[in-house]
Amino acid sequence: MKEIKHFKTGFPVLLLLIGLAVISCASYEHFQSIKNDTNNHITRVYIRDTGNKDWGSIRKGIAWTENGAVISNQYSIASWNEETIPNGRQVIFFQERGKSATPRTITNKDIRIIDNNGISYTKINVSIKFSTVKTTQVLVFAGTSKIATSDPITFTARDRDPLITVQNNTGYLVRTDSGQTINNGSNSRMQVSNDGNQRNFIFNYFINNYSFSKEFDGNSDSTVIITERPPTLTITNNTGYNATIIRPFDSAISNGGNYVHVKQSRDINPLHTITYNIGNAQYDEQVTLNDVDITLSLTKRPSTVTIINNVGTTINMIWFRIPGAPQWLGGNINIREGTVRVGGQAQTGDLTGSIVNRDSMRIWMGNVLLRGDTFDIRITDVNNVDYVKSNVRITSDMNLTFTQSDRR
Repeated sequence: MKEIKHFKTGFPVLLLLIGLAVISCASYEHFQSIKNDTNNHITRVYIRDTGNKDWGSIRKGIAWTENGAVISNQYSIASWNEETIPNGRQVIFFQERGKSATPRTITNKDIRIIDNNGISYTKINVSIKFSTVKTTQVLVFAGTSKIATSDPITFTARDRDPLITVQNNTGYLVRTDSGQTINNGSNSRMQVSNDGNQRNFIFNYFINNYSFSKEFDGNSDSTVIITERPPTLTITNNTGYNATIIRPFDSAISNGGNYVHVKQSRDINPLHTITYNIGNAQYDEQVTLNDVDITLSLTKRPSTVTIINNVGTTINMIWFRIPGAPQWLGGNINIREGTVRVGGQAQTGDLTGSIVNRDSMRIWMGNVLLRGDTFDIRITDVNNVDYVKSNVRITSDMNLTFTQSDRR
């Protein structure tokens, strides 16, 4: 009888246990986190399948609590809203949930993080190994237990992509592929992307429309010194006067000074015509600028013509014209700050000049408002008598004597 009683009281308990087993269920959360041990604040995370070239958009993660992962089941709410990782913290970036105790296998990943200084850190071909939390629910009761543990994917300073310091020793402002400019004598820091291959990198830069390339070892921190530059034309002013270049560029060069012109492009015509003015005189010099530096010395200058009066009377006007032209340029002799000028409007302080018989007067052709080196020259005396010399070629300082034979 006691055995039958024991059987009757145990049967409901057995049924209860079987029922609880039926109505209880288990689910599994598999997750892997990224931990920041770089000593900087991580502001961006990028993840791609290994072998893919595109990093895509910024990834977001799930917050990590002091006691472990925040698992997004019905008892804890989590969302993919974590973009930053403070130093020493970790954030979940890989997660799956289901009834299987074994997580699915996912492809290896490349992971890049960017800190608050814009410095990147990269891990290539990372195997994703999950931690697993089991949640068992019985009626309204639930319990969790961690059944598998995997270390986080930890970034340290050793994962930092190489830092390259570019030192500009070209003598000129340079422009990089990205549009950044580096002043001469200055340094600029850049990073090269770690793609898992040991290879050299190419740094491209531009001066004007010239492009240059510098190969360097991008697998570790290094300094790249750039020195290559376009060829230059150095123009030296040896005319004895201040000069102004008007073509193909604008620049004033004092007497004895230099101007350095940088060739603009490999494709430009190597033949350069340099046009410059001294006073009202204009000159051209041609030079060929290929791939080596050259120097051009400016020596052409306005000549000085000394008018000698042997006509027997006093001269008070001087005239110039291009040979055969209908109009003469000149007139009264004005002396301004010790320099003779003919024609034009007299200014306050000018002196009126004249050339008495057997005397002379020096005229600097830079003050004559005509271009060229050949002129008709006419003088007029106080009796309004003209004396003319035609087709006078002036290529150097010269004396020009007028006599009665030049009378017109």
